[in-house]
This record gives sequence, C-alpha cells and structure tokens, in this order.
Amino acid sequence: MKIVFANEALRIECNNQELLVKRYGTALARILRQRLDELFNAQSLDEMRSMPHVAIAGSLSGSADLRLELEAGNRLVFRPHPPSKHSQGGMDWGKIDSIIILGLSG
Repeated sequence: MKIVFANEALRIECNNQELLVKRYGTALARILRQRLDELFNAQSLDEMRSMPHVAIAGSLSGSADLRLELEAGNRLVFRPHPPSKHSQGGMDWGKIDSIIILGLSG
C-alpha cells in the first residue's frame, strides 16, 4: 500500500525509530513501526482489516478519518488517499491501496 504523510515532520518522525522511541517510548514506537510496515506491505486496507491483531475503526467525529488501534488508547489516524467509496455509500476496503497518515492520538 502507498503511504503518504500529512506533513514532512510526521514523515521524518515515523521513519526514524530513534525519534519514535524518544517521543512515544519503546513499546509504542515498536508497535507503531510494526503497523506502518504492515500497512506498507498490504495490497489494500481490506488485507489489514482481516489481521486478528489489527483493529480499524471510523472517526468518532463522523469525518472520513480512520483509526488503527496501537496500544492502551493510542491510535494511528489516517484516511484513504484518495477517498474510495462503495456503490452503497460505505468504503470499499478492497480498493483502498493508498492512505494519508494524519498523526497519532491518545
């Protein structure tokens, strides 16, 4: 899957394990890096949703943002890039092969 970052600072941080550990601690940095690698290696978001250790949910605010659970209430926030809609109005998970990372929440 193609991964785009919302800004250059976020891209640099997510691609530098030392920066991740410094900001989020060893455990969260490891899980974040693992999820980013899994996203990168997936053909589509549907492949990620089928992994038993991965939980992806929609935004609480009703926006197109999605949240990937990391640990203890921490989430990776992203959205399809560009948005992919199913004919019935929902997301067509199998067609989402590119995402934009918006940041971490928790």
